[in-house]
Amino acid sequence: MKRTLCAAAVLGALLAGCNSKTTSPDNPNTTTPTTAWSVVEAPTASTIGGGPWTLTQLATGNTDIAKNPSFGYCNANGLRTRNPGVAAMNPYASVQVVGTGLTLQAFFDYRPYGLNESIVAAASTDGGKTWKYQQEAAVLTEACPANSASLNPTDGGVGKPYVMTVGTSAYMYAVDHSTNNTDSSAQLLVQPLGLSTAALAAQPAAPLQWVGATAASLQTRTFGLLNPAGILAVIPAASSGGTRVLYLSKIVNGDNTGVTAMDPKLQCPVQPVAPAGAAAVAQPNHDIITVRVADTYDGKTFVDRGVATGLNDSTAVGYDKIRYVGSNGTVVNMGNGKYGLFFTGGNCLDANSDGQHFVAYAESTDTLTWTIINGADKPIASIKNVTVGTTVYPATVPVVTAPASNNFYLGRISSPAVSQYDNYNIILTFSGSPVDQPVQGLANYRQIGRMMLKSNNVMPTPYVY
Repeated sequence: MKRTLCAAAVLGALLAGCNSKTTSPDNPNTTTPTTAWSVVEAPTASTIGGGPWTLTQLATGNTDIAKNPSFGYCNANGLRTRNPGVAAMNPYASVQVVGTGLTLQAFFDYRPYGLNESIVAAASTDGGKTWKYQQEAAVLTEACPANSASLNPTDGGVGKPYVMTVGTSAYMYAVDHSTNNTDSSAQLLVQPLGLSTAALAAQPAAPLQWVGATAASLQTRTFGLLNPAGILAVIPAASSGGTRVLYLSKIVNGDNTGVTAMDPKLQCPVQPVAPAGAAAVAQPNHDIITVRVADTYDGKTFVDRGVATGLNDSTAVGYDKIRYVGSNGTVVNMGNGKYGLFFTGGNCLDANSDGQHFVAYAESTDTLTWTIINGADKPIASIKNVTVGTTVYPATVPVVTAPASNNFYLGRISSPAVSQYDNYNIILTFSGSPVDQPVQGLANYRQIGRMMLKSNNVMPTPYVY
């Protein structure tokens, strides 16, 4: 049987499926039942050895974190401090994972509050429980701030990394969060990787060749995406032989301004309940988030194929709906021609468009039309319960609940990066925060964790082509 080149297979567990349908190995004439996920290993916080400064160092000996949110970030010689041992993964944000089994390669959005955001590469040999630092890439500057009081809390830098293979070349995509980027419709930054994703998946301890961003390289951007706010997930194109992606399109303040303005009844009201760590409710968010589909044949130029329907409704105001979708998710080949998408969502409960309230799961057979299996009302995982009046959200207990002793995603959960452990089990690496905003918990925000889930259906074994 001829095998079709499949970027998803090149990425192993991270990406999903090839063009041909697969059927149940037990009975090729039958279809599998609706996918149901169960818990194998509960969420735990991960650690990292080495790398840049962590919030563990911030808390050590700092008597007034509120006045000095960058305590320890720089040493007495004006150089950036490194993590000297093994520490909790604060302040690591979004993540993408390549690999199968327990051997994983990851790319993290390292995002200290008000400082120099960057991308960190790390490897794990225990399924994401512990990570070993490899390289910090895409650092805009090695300079230290003059003092913490002068910091501009914009998280300036590059973040939300996404790596994929197009043809035989691997590319890393990132969102430009630098302070000089004022264009909300700016295209994504794109950089070639020195190693293919197949090599990364096979040998995650190999030195990375992506040496970081420079003033010139930051001018290399994608073309053809509409108001891109990050790549959500990648799937091979259905018939073209290229690579197909789901990406987020964001129109900032779009639902109450300009030609996209909506009826006030379709806009979010003031937040009904203050989020974790906040003393008061927030004003509504007015961004419009749309999941779109695009194909690429060279990794840089994209052809938009339209809206991916069924994942969210940008006019929904119900607290049991999905209005917003978060960046960085994962598509898994579920067999029988089905794609399974893990992503995060949010709604008018959140007063932001980041989509960091719950982990959702949806399926599709054509990548354009999706059916929610686990949504806002019965999510895979969720932040703390929210009670509005007498109604509790989510209505159903999530598939996964956090241990009461360490609910590090009480305030936010995002970036579900799924790797396939075997034909039934997946490892889901994600980002969490015990507070809704970093300023509400400067000594303990943005943390990486992982869990293991089991499908009731067999999943095809991922191939590396």
